[in-house]
Amino acid sequence: MASQQQHAHDAAFTLRGHPKPLQFSIVTFNLLAPCYAVRPPALCERSQNSGCSGGSPEWSQPQRWQQRAERTCTFLADGTCTVQQREDGIREQPKLIGDIICLQEYLFEPAYEEIFQTRFPAETFRWIKAKRPGSKRDGLAVFFRRTDFHVEKWRCFTLTPLGDRIGLLVHLRPTWAPHMHLLVLNVHLTYPHHIWDNALRKHQVRTVHHMTAQAREEIPPCHRVVVLCGDWNTLGAEDPVLRYLESNMYVRCRLPQRSVTHLTHDGKQICCDHVFLDWASEKIFQSAQLLPPELEADQWPDIERYDLSDHRPVRVLLRLETERSAL
Repeated sequence: MASQQQHAHDAAFTLRGHPKPLQFSIVTFNLLAPCYAVRPPALCERSQNSGCSGGSPEWSQPQRWQQRAERTCTFLADGTCTVQQREDGIREQPKLIGDIICLQEYLFEPAYEEIFQTRFPAETFRWIKAKRPGSKRDGLAVFFRRTDFHVEKWRCFTLTPLGDRIGLLVHLRPTWAPHMHLLVLNVHLTYPHHIWDNALRKHQVRTVHHMTAQAREEIPPCHRVVVLCGDWNTLGAEDPVLRYLESNMYVRCRLPQRSVTHLTHDGKQICCDHVFLDWASEKIFQSAQLLPPELEADQWPDIERYDLSDHRPVRVLLRLETERSAL
């Protein structure tokens, strides 16, 4: 009973608005951009080019995508899927389900962004965003409380010339553990629709490794934490992307066995949203949790219970060493 109470305490600590010393969480979540959603997200019908066949994209139905975006923001704030507002109309201080939020398929459209920016305003939260190149309308975003982390630097880089895929690498210093350097990579790899997509994905993950290795060389191992997170579009335990990362000394923050994080366009239930630590950071891992936690982990929930996206968020809890023990 005591261990269950401690786990619940650890998993919920960010919801009270202030992290415990040297402990923090990271959430990765593919939002399902409205330009790709064709039918209710839990049914996971997507259009490949926003032109969509067999239905209209959600973006053409403003009321629908606006409501989903509002409910998504509510979930990111307090872990519930319903919009709630105080009776007196006063907005409470925004909370977060994690200390660092990494988003994929964040839509770069003013009306969509306004919903997120209103709920998580720039004066309180630091947003770092990168749009995919060319005609793609979505991209990556990382955000967190300004009082919790200082941004040393960040960069966006192309994973491959083909596929319009990017990575977003952010170098942070926790204000509550200033001796530490935190490298957070947010990424969304190509889905393997065809066998030749695997060659492209191998190139993409090699670029991820190269850029991360380059950044971490500048920081002593005892003072750094390297976290890779995102939608890796892996189809199973033997996926070449997983094998490559594990062969290069990255450790997966494992969810419970048979966890399902994504319902694919063709109805498959897979686990493709992962968080990795480099070998030097492995000892700080505490737990990994699929959100919302009250839903089953090993099957995709009914649309009545969850329809925020065709992905479920993953939250990882990490605990840093104290400065004395790190030196």
